[in-house]
Amino acid sequence: MLELDVPPSMVLLSSYSAWNDLLYGLIGNGDVPAGEACRSMFDVGHLDDGNDAVQAIIPFIEPAWIISMVRMNLPAAT
Repeated sequence: MLELDVPPSMVLLSSYSAWNDLLYGLIGNGDVPAGEACRSMFDVGHLDDGNDAVQAIIPFIEPAWIISMVRMNLPAAT
């Protein structure tokens, strides 16, 4: 597991629940989301909602951003 200190300008935040709604529509119904539906997951209202998880995307990791690194021994998939 990595703990990072990433400059805010390098982070894209989005609503996890809005992302899942889009994904469900695509996988469950074959609905290809249109522009506004896609943009809604970046809406500040979603990101400020205490009931919604926020996911973050970064384009790369600079070694200088690494604060700590811990190896995780996860069970093998079956």
